[in-house]
Amino acid sequence: MQSAYNKGTSVKIKSIICLNEDDSSTWAKAGIVYSSSLTDFIIEKNENSQVVTYQKENSEYDVLTGKIFEEENTSSGRLEGLSQFLSTSKASYENNLVLLGASSTPSSITIYPKDFESKDKIIEVLNAWNTTEVYRLYGNDKDSSGNYLADSYQVNYTDISAMMVTMLGI
Repeated sequence: MQSAYNKGTSVKIKSIICLNEDDSSTWAKAGIVYSSSLTDFIIEKNENSQVVTYQKENSEYDVLTGKIFEEENTSSGRLEGLSQFLSTSKASYENNLVLLGASSTPSSITIYPKDFESKDKIIEVLNAWNTTEVYRLYGNDKDSSGNYLADSYQVNYTDISAMMVTMLGI
């Protein structure tokens, strides 16, 4: 019997890019770069996977924990399995579909500014969105669960360089 783990996707590496020793660029250090067609293939594969299909057929409970979503949202303990990476207050059918890879909507992006001035400008724009623009667009509108829409459209970010400066005491 073949294990489910043996059903991977083979990819072919077309090229390897090496920076000059004196090049301070960070974009090429990020890892593997791949085409949008591979992204589309993976999204389609995830959307049609057995676990996603099962979750879509059973929207009242979390297929990762076996608990009803409402029970998870009110429980005080950590979720089991993969769901422990989600906060208990965020556990929902929609979040599970994202966690399982059944959504083509990005759940995160990574921005690499070219310098500290650009980084500060990006943070300024994100803060303006979170404190002003999101509320102008969504105001006091609430979703079906009574949560403010503006809160769910805020951008959560981590300023890695500021965190490193703080940790290192520079």
